[in-house]
Amino acid sequence: MANRSAYDCLLGNEGIKTALMGFTDRKAFPHALLISGPAGSGKTTVAKLAARAIACQGSGARPCLTCEACRKIGADLSPDVITVGLEEDRRTIGVEAVRRIRDTVYMKPNDLPVKIYLLRDAEKMTPPAQNALLKLFEEPPAGVYFLLMAAEPSALLPTVRSRAPELRTELFDHRTMTAYLTENSKKAALLSQNDPAAFQRILHAAAGSYGRALSLIESRGKKTAKGFTAAEAVLAALSGSDKGAFFLAVLSAASEREPFLELLRLLQAALRDMTAARRCETVPELLFFPDTASAAALSASFTLPALLKLFAETERLSGQLSDTNVNLRTAAVTAASRLWELK
Repeated sequence: MANRSAYDCLLGNEGIKTALMGFTDRKAFPHALLISGPAGSGKTTVAKLAARAIACQGSGARPCLTCEACRKIGADLSPDVITVGLEEDRRTIGVEAVRRIRDTVYMKPNDLPVKIYLLRDAEKMTPPAQNALLKLFEEPPAGVYFLLMAAEPSALLPTVRSRAPELRTELFDHRTMTAYLTENSKKAALLSQNDPAAFQRILHAAAGSYGRALSLIESRGKKTAKGFTAAEAVLAALSGSDKGAFFLAVLSAASEREPFLELLRLLQAALRDMTAARRCETVPELLFFPDTASAAALSASFTLPALLKLFAETERLSGQLSDTNVNLRTAAVTAASRLWELK
């Protein structure tokens, strides 16, 4: 029988809670489970809950959260819960990683009644790696479970997805996010009261991700405010006629890869708001601007086709910059040239 209160740590995601409790009640946990959703949307929390429900050694409702198995899994101390993911400086998970799983999968667990493999960034597995994993799915050893976590499940082979029921985590709107943050984080509650403008910017930057919002609040929003200031400077320069000022605004944010990627993400959010302000009678929840009037005012400096092209280009550039082999400075100059050309 499922322990309903054990799922209180998972905010929202009622469908996932129902599914996990259903597996527990029926004593029919699938040997492979796909947990999908954007970064920071709770995939790790879901995976740990699932692992505890599978391995719990308590005598009552599962997961009990108090038995040795539950405590070890919660503290990442169980040798029978094995995490597999991207290795340092690698962009894919190759077939050798799955071979290592195969080499250990038939060994008896150390101190749990089961063995659980957590596969992070599962969408980064190469096709040969996925096919090798598929063979384990087809004839899973008794007491072995695979929990796959993926931000982009469409990158997985259809044959893999067909053998792993999918649970998709959800993002939150600003109202729900505000309620969860202020109820569960003292820092968030204080920030929302003492600096509501910084709190709102964190909500915008988090884009519905509770985990990302908490991380930003821990840094008191300083990096977030700096990122918004840089994005505002770039947008102001892009709407003007001084090409040199625009290039300077872009290149000043390109000293490090992550801040520059954050700039591109914020530009995407701003361009999305500006496009919505031009096209929609009822503007959906804003991602960058504090109000519709601000988005509409800046959008007047651009044609609608230009806004659409700029949005598509910032999205493309974000994907390109994710490749660590790309020279950051050269990419920033190319990005500035391309954006100025499209405006």
